[in-house]
Amino acid sequence: MRTLKIILSVWLSLTMASLAAPANSRAANEAQEEAAKLYQSAWNLYLAENYDQSEAGFRNLLQRYPKSRWADDSEYWLCTIQVKRDGDTPQAFGCYESLVERHPNTRYRDDAEAQMITIGHTLARQGMDQYAEKVSAMREGQDEELALMAISALEDIGDDESLEAVLELYRRSQREDVRERVARVLEDFRSERATQSLMEIARNDASHKVRQRALRSLGEREGEADVVPFLKEIAADASQPHENRAYAVRSIGELAARQELAYLTQIAIQSEQEVMGRAALGAIGDINDQAGFDALRQVFEQAVLERTRRRALLVLGDDFPSEMVLPFLRELVMSHGDNEVRKTALAAIADMDDEIAFPFVRDLALNAASPVMRETAVRMLDEFRSEESLLTLAQILGQDRSHACRLRAARGLGEFNDDRSVEALKKAAMEDAHTAVRRAAVNSLGEIGTPAAKQALVEILNRN
Repeated sequence: MRTLKIILSVWLSLTMASLAAPANSRAANEAQEEAAKLYQSAWNLYLAENYDQSEAGFRNLLQRYPKSRWADDSEYWLCTIQVKRDGDTPQAFGCYESLVERHPNTRYRDDAEAQMITIGHTLARQGMDQYAEKVSAMREGQDEELALMAISALEDIGDDESLEAVLELYRRSQREDVRERVARVLEDFRSERATQSLMEIARNDASHKVRQRALRSLGEREGEADVVPFLKEIAADASQPHENRAYAVRSIGELAARQELAYLTQIAIQSEQEVMGRAALGAIGDINDQAGFDALRQVFEQAVLERTRRRALLVLGDDFPSEMVLPFLRELVMSHGDNEVRKTALAAIADMDDEIAFPFVRDLALNAASPVMRETAVRMLDEFRSEESLLTLAQILGQDRSHACRLRAARGLGEFNDDRSVEALKKAAMEDAHTAVRRAAVNSLGEIGTPAAKQALVEILNRN
């Protein structure tokens, strides 16, 4: 019968897993040790200038252990051997180039790029102009890496001359990461020039990512009267990507959430883009008093997006005093006509302190008239990780009328890894009328994996 096959499968999986884990660990350690021996042997041959045999040794290591910790070392020395044997060739340049591409974080990166520049100059003098272009690009990249280091020092100085140096780097750089770093550093320059530069970057940079970084930096510029109006312009600009407009809303919240509460509320209510509504709700959630509560209730009642309406309830559960919001959320759970709203309100309650949330969730799991709401509450019980929640799940597994609730209880008990679950799970595996519940009980016993759970599996197996 299928149940017997499932039990046998679980039992075998437990047994094989317990045996396989140490074996796999030993095999991995042995492979690393063997790779280290092969590397040392090839390296000794290199030091002895026996390049042919050294090359064969490094290639053997890469063939047998391509993902070992010695892989990039071996590739670097293979490139070096190629230069020593054949000189500055396109093949040698390509060898170092491939090394850097495959291992961008290798400790040999600087040495490999220096070799590429040397080889590239030689090849360019031989008439291979493409290598002159590659060397030029590499030099520009190295210059900008040095510039990025310099930015950190200029950031600490913060004077007008330093600001101009940073802005000049922004103007001439083609690299997105450099321009993004400039937008972040400008956050710490407190001057009208820096603010205007951030606004220009936020509106006009070719990269969405750089514009987003500038918008975030503007969100740190408290007390500057022209920043919030500018951010509102970006938020209202339909030509901007939705995510950038949402960054502008978040920054408005950082700067003036309470003063702009009515504006943020209307953004949440009217926006047809979920990301905009989410940004506005996050800002409103920081006003965790009666004014913020009233605004979120208004969003719940009026928002054009259903997801935004339900998210408003989750913000209430996360950020507001329970004595303020619990009566409202409880009323929604008990009487609202939309099951999805009831579920969301229950999830918001479950995020409150356990001493407030658990009694309500437990009572709902045991007594709600709706099977859908009972199952939703049962699903949340195992998150409390308490003795009371374990015992409640065991009670539901043994007596709930809905097989969906019993199924959820059986799965939840497996999350506890507690022998107090074993008896209820064993009984369900043997006696429950629904096949899916029996299977879930067997799986949970396997997850618990204690001697008592294994003994229960043996008893189930013998009974079947």
